[in-house]
Amino acid sequence: MTELLEIPELPELPDIEDGPIAFGIYYYEVYSEPVMEYVSILAEDYKLPDQIYLDQDFHISRSAGNFAIRYLQNKIDKSALPKYLDAKQVQETITAMGYEVDRFWYLLMFVFDYSSGIRFEAIKQNDAPIEQVAKLIEGIAENINSSILDTGEVIFNSPAKIVLDIKHKHKITIDNPLAIRWLLTVCYNALEEVQKGSKMATRVTDINFNEFDTLKRSNQIWYFAKMFFSFFELNPPKPMRQKKGTKISFNKNLLITRLLLCVGLLTEKEEKDLKDQKNLSESEDTLNGFIKQYKNSRIDWVNSRYL
Repeated sequence: MTELLEIPELPELPDIEDGPIAFGIYYYEVYSEPVMEYVSILAEDYKLPDQIYLDQDFHISRSAGNFAIRYLQNKIDKSALPKYLDAKQVQETITAMGYEVDRFWYLLMFVFDYSSGIRFEAIKQNDAPIEQVAKLIEGIAENINSSILDTGEVIFNSPAKIVLDIKHKHKITIDNPLAIRWLLTVCYNALEEVQKGSKMATRVTDINFNEFDTLKRSNQIWYFAKMFFSFFELNPPKPMRQKKGTKISFNKNLLITRLLLCVGLLTEKEEKDLKDQKNLSESEDTLNGFIKQYKNSRIDWVNSRYL
């Protein structure tokens, strides 16, 4: 099987001198490239839309194009390819789930590169404007005594005020409960009008490319798994009927664990322990441990590789 498998190359890069228009066209070519199908599906979930077109309902992320450029410029570690091609169980599971092995290779590289960017080249980001307003709404709502809502009165559980502090000028304080409640209503109604991809919905940050936060290996493993689970939700497996006597695992956790082995994210000891295990439930424990440890995590970093 592995002797017959070849991973097709991506479309050639445009000349950098052609400028942004050439790269814009290239992004569209990448999205229509068959072997980039799985990357393009997942990429929409892993970068806020960069462009909004015509009716404001069509969004496109540049992540797939950025990945292709990084791949062709050899900025991604592709040393996992021999292991991937030799991993018979991995290929059998991918095929049995109804996926294409060559397209899955590019998906694996995208997930590996993106999760590596989160681990090594992440930049802490601020809340999006809409998130800050949502926190204000939540804070006010939680402080209103619900027992008197029907009376039209506004009574707070604890004293509260909103302060606009203008540096070197003055402060404006709103401490009237009715005024604060009115602001809550105005903000709540306005949030419904915020469009996905607008500046209100986009996180902002002061980017310093010389200062990166570095996360733990376990963070990357969790994020790696999280991205694959997202892909399985966006493009669910379509299991093929197995031949009688064939035993191919459809277990997503086990597949992800084997992919972690391919890209070298597990230590030699973890890899040896996995190979020594006799049943599927034991092999799942390695990945489940990372997932359980970080299941309530929230990634608040900008991936500088995919800006």
